[in-house]
Amino acid sequence: MVVKGQVLLYIYDELLNNKKISTKDIVEKFNISIRTFRRYISELNSFLFNNFKNQEVVYDPIKKTFKIVETVNN
Repeated sequence: MVVKGQVLLYIYDELLNNKKISTKDIVEKFNISIRTFRRYISELNSFLFNNFKNQEVVYDPIKKTFKIVETVNN
């Protein structure tokens, strides 16, 4: 059984270690749906916005991976 918190922490840890993650890899590794994965990315972005306003999880369409990037505060 997959525990949401464990998946979120795994994704966050991978991103913090400058690893790029793909939807396919996470969906297959944890046997979750693409929709669930997208919700997890959204939750991570909410967490980052509330705690680290200069970071965001973004998708790179060329490499088809997600990564954390520094954002410019306006």
